[in-house]
Amino acid sequence: MSSIKKPYHVWTIFLIKPEYENDDSILNPKYTQQLDTHTVNLTDGASAKLYVKRAFPSLPKWAKAIGHAVSPPITEKSQNPSALMLIRSANRVFALTFGFGKSLLKAESWAQEFGLKFVLNSVDEDSIREIELSGFDALLQNKQAQSVRDANIDEFEFDVDQDVLRSIRGTPKSSAFGRHVSGRDSLHISCQSEIADLSSLLEKIFEESEKTTYLEKFSWVGRMKEVRSAIKRASLDKFLIERIKSGDLERIWIAPPEYARWKDGSAFKYPFDKNRYDDIYLPTFIPILEAKNKLLGLDIDSLKRWRIEVVDENDNPLEEWSVYRCLYAESESDGSTFLLNNAIWYAIGKDFLDEVNNEIDAIPSLALPLPIFNDADEKAYNLRVSEEDKNYCFMDRKTVELKKRGLTKIEFCDLYGPNKEIIHVKRYTGSSELSHLFQQGVVSAELFAHEPEFRILVNAKLPDTHKLSDPAKPPAANQYEVVYGIISKSKKDLTLPFFSKIVLRNAKRRLAELGYKIQIGKIARTEDNSQ
Repeated sequence: MSSIKKPYHVWTIFLIKPEYENDDSILNPKYTQQLDTHTVNLTDGASAKLYVKRAFPSLPKWAKAIGHAVSPPITEKSQNPSALMLIRSANRVFALTFGFGKSLLKAESWAQEFGLKFVLNSVDEDSIREIELSGFDALLQNKQAQSVRDANIDEFEFDVDQDVLRSIRGTPKSSAFGRHVSGRDSLHISCQSEIADLSSLLEKIFEESEKTTYLEKFSWVGRMKEVRSAIKRASLDKFLIERIKSGDLERIWIAPPEYARWKDGSAFKYPFDKNRYDDIYLPTFIPILEAKNKLLGLDIDSLKRWRIEVVDENDNPLEEWSVYRCLYAESESDGSTFLLNNAIWYAIGKDFLDEVNNEIDAIPSLALPLPIFNDADEKAYNLRVSEEDKNYCFMDRKTVELKKRGLTKIEFCDLYGPNKEIIHVKRYTGSSELSHLFQQGVVSAELFAHEPEFRILVNAKLPDTHKLSDPAKPPAANQYEVVYGIISKSKKDLTLPFFSKIVLRNAKRRLAELGYKIQIGKIARTEDNSQ
């Protein structure tokens, strides 16, 4: 007679921080009066506490939305109680949640990345089914990729330098952990362990999560990660406010948080100021706050509430963001480096920080005799440079359309120099726009090297003095140099935001693979303001 096959159960597990020792310190005080308490008997005399939030029957949301048009009326009500079970095993407390049980936990009571570390240790690198990432390219996008089969981590084609792993799902190597595991802070495990076996299972899970063997296969994990502790974020925000109030703006910038090509005649507007500005800078914004008596009482809530606008030539709004989202800052704290970008704080590992900085420092500085910027915008600057020195060819916004790319408009460069310099010019703004600039240089260089159609179209826009002798023939890339000119008001040497450095490092590597040389440097501005 065949034995009865055990069913699979899906458990959602949090590891509670050691400092939260008793149940009262773990439970969310907002709901303690709404909880019914039950004792759960486990093996070997162990026990757990189950806290169930009382729920009251109500119409589901969908019924409320359409009920007025339904005949006969909908009367069926449902209830979806939430529950939380606290189990002590391996000298730690674990929380198992059911329904919306996570809301019953006190905020900050669980260990971050417990689930992620367990999954990385327990799955084989060839048994990944799904990954979720935060990307730090020009788009600052969150990404998710799924596979219909067990796949190697490399098959998901993400960039270990620019993407931060948020969560992962895969097949565990040991059958003791069931058929699928996934996690970030919490662990989701599908296994045949019954409720009575949970204490033993949790002990094995904790042991696996404490290992560091995952670094052998996933050495890049943890080099850059989001700060999700509210306490730590509050500490970093306090640092930011203190620095702004004191006028110490070293390593603090303000810039548009996303890339866009604004219309001609567009401008920025600060809160409390009706004037129009061609850029946004802290040294011009802070005096406005002082004049309006807003600086002394400055706090994070104000920065999140105040808006910076982009307006057209008639002052019609085009875009707006909170001041906080426009801020970029870098801070050293407790031996670690923290970065604020697009309203999110990140922690950067020291080895990774040094690795990126060293590679960026090795890029040759701008050697071209490009003049000082005292123009309305980049286009006006590029046009003036080309008119004053005929060795430079004006190419700004002279885009070409490739049929292979669905007629996508692509810009070869802003200026084409006398010695085959492919020059890209951008005012010093935020991490997003600079990252876009660096990637733009790579796209242009790749197409120039590999696509005859691109070279032929570009050649048609070049004057006779700069035309290619045979655009259909692949160029010798080592005779060309990709040049990034960054327009900056600062009196100091050019210093890039760290996220832009990551993109620039990848651009440098790709350009080197193609055979190009690279330069980067500052184009000075006439303004006295510094940032």
